[in-house]
Amino acid sequence: MSLVRQSILVVDDEAPMRKYVGMNLRARGYDVLLAADGAEALEQVATARIDLLILDIGLPGPDGLAVLSAVRRDLAVPVLMLSARARDYDKVRALELGANDYLTKPVGVDELLQHVRALLAKPATDPFPVLTT
Repeated sequence: MSLVRQSILVVDDEAPMRKYVGMNLRARGYDVLLAADGAEALEQVATARIDLLILDIGLPGPDGLAVLSAVRRDLAVPVLMLSARARDYDKVRALELGANDYLTKPVGVDELLQHVRALLAKPATDPFPVLTT
C-alpha cells in the first residue's frame, strides 16, 4: 500500500522564514515546495499538486492577497496566511478573500504545525467557504 505524502507550498519572500517553515514541515513528513514571490507561487500552484498553501502577504510581484484571489478562482486548496501584518484589517481582508486561517509572525513551531494539521484534516469534499462582505 502506497501512501502519498501531503504537499505544502510555502510562499515567503524572507529566505530564513521559508527555510524555518520548510525544514520543520519536512521533519514531520510533508513534501514541501518553496516560493519567494507571488509569480513563483502562481507558477507552482499551476504545475504542482498542492494540499496546503502557506502564504505571506508582503510578497514582491503579485502580493499574497493577489495570489490568494487567483488561487481561489480555480482551487479549493486550504490556505494558511502567515504574515507579520497583525492588524485586524489585514486578517479580515485575507479571510474575506478566502483564506482558511491566519497566523501572525513570529509563530512557534508547535502552533504552526497544529494549524497545518487542522487544515489538512478537513475532508477533500468539504468546500472551503469564501467570506464576503
